[in-house]
Amino acid sequence: MFQRLNAVLHGIEIHYRAEIGDDFAVLHSQGIVIGERVKIGDHCAVYSSAVLGVRHRGVNLHPVIGNHVLIGSGAKILGDVTVGDHVFIGANAVVLSDVPPHCTVAGIPARVVKSSPQSV
Repeated sequence: MFQRLNAVLHGIEIHYRAEIGDDFAVLHSQGIVIGERVKIGDHCAVYSSAVLGVRHRGVNLHPVIGNHVLIGSGAKILGDVTVGDHVFIGANAVVLSDVPPHCTVAGIPARVVKSSPQSV
């Protein structure tokens, strides 16, 4: 009941089984969907209309998001995908495969467009 009320009032649908780390920010909340069993690390932010969930109905393979990840507006992260730490996912990117740490991804399907050296 609370999940449905939150979806109606705030435009956000976060499944109660999703695991979300510390300091999670929802920026411009309208249309955000975070599916069941999605794992999100610490210090992450999600912009409007982002979707994190399964790729195929009936298959329980969900995304795992690292620490310090920013997910742009309209981005889709679907299926059994692991996103590394310190990643920026561009607006409207469709992530269907693993993303290495310390990079920026964009496009449909998403690909690395910028890689930065690992900080020590």
